Amino acid sequence: MTEENHIAKTKRAVREYLGNNRIDQAYKYFLDLHQNFTQDDPHKMDISSLMEAMRRYSSLKTLEKPNDKQFEERDALAKKITASIEALLKLIPNKDATDTIENVVEAKAIYKKYRSTGFELYLPALTLKHRQITVVVGENATGKSTLLRMLAGDLAIGKGKLRYPQFHNGKFTLNYWGTIKRQIAYIPQELPKWSGNLKDHLHYEAAIHDSTGRINDVRVNYIIDRLGLTTHINKNWKQLSGGFKLRFSLAKALVWRPQLLIIDEPLAHLDVNTQLRVLEDLRAFADNRHPYPLSIILSTQHLHETEAIANQWLFIKDGQVEVMNKLNENNSYNWFELNCNLTEHELSTLLNNIAITTLTRNKLAYLIKTPKSTQKQQLLKALLSHATAEIYYFRDTTNSIKTKFYNEAKAN
Repeated sequence: MTEENHIAKTKRAVREYLGNNRIDQAYKYFLDLHQNFTQDDPHKMDISSLMEAMRRYSSLKTLEKPNDKQFEERDALAKKITASIEALLKLIPNKDATDTIENVVEAKAIYKKYRSTGFELYLPALTLKHRQITVVVGENATGKSTLLRMLAGDLAIGKGKLRYPQFHNGKFTLNYWGTIKRQIAYIPQELPKWSGNLKDHLHYEAAIHDSTGRINDVRVNYIIDRLGLTTHINKNWKQLSGGFKLRFSLAKALVWRPQLLIIDEPLAHLDVNTQLRVLEDLRAFADNRHPYPLSIILSTQHLHETEAIANQWLFIKDGQVEVMNKLNENNSYNWFELNCNLTEHELSTLLNNIAITTLTRNKLAYLIKTPKSTQKQQLLKALLSHATAEIYYFRDTTNSIKTKFYNEAKAN
């Protein structure tokens, strides 16, 4: 059986969302297909009537107490939108773009020292590629923001080699960094405030990156709809929640189609649902192959949430950067987290016949380290055999970035 390509997978996902009446989700992924198919040529497939219907549908969904007429209109629009997307999907061929993954950043022996504090950061080697999401983790004040700012060209490196092979031929010129930074979008943790009309900001950002006329309108309308901003576009900055401030910042960064997106702590101060939506969108943007390939690198303290989207990890400890592509390749043990009603003595006794390396407890949960031969099914079977044991939380963290923090805590 031939493996389903990216276009075919996305079309199938759109149809599944439509079948489950998840119109908003189906529409977002359809927009990605439309963008890949038309490459900003509105004449290739006009979806203006669909966009208008979707915006009306979204506005009706936000009503707290819709009347019967509004309910009927919303249901009618849902059917119209579903039929329209179904028809348009048939016009998009399953042929995928050539799947080439280019190096966006190549770094070697990067060193930075702050004389005022004595802090040093060292990155042995790093490659960032199109369609890849790299997640930077580490304790506070270990150099995450410093690393991102150097990659963004906002902070000079002390020593080493830092190349951007897709943006520049590497030969130094007076406009060296100007050429490179035209392909890099950087979103800091403290989001800059916007003044005036939010949509005007997006048009302006696209225009200064050479998107003018009809193309400017196409790109702005796409990013507004794709990030679900239509019902907030007439608000001012102060009226936006933290989640929508981030989403507008993402829109401003992505509307001009950079090849490298750098985000410092995007999940900070967001509720869980908003975090998941942001991560899902980032993964989708990175997966789009053509015509606007993208590499994403972000820093975070939210380990579990970002594991679902990461292709590689950077773990920073005391200024030393470790690059990891496979989390479990150097892990000689299994790791489990457990929260239950048993005391440490009761749990230790219950698991006495199972091979366990260490059993420790912090304020939140037990941490169980076992040989590779011990499987989670054995632990769960033993726990379930106890008459009064109540399991509140159990997680196999063997293949989690969190094990790096376990190891470092033990070393200290």
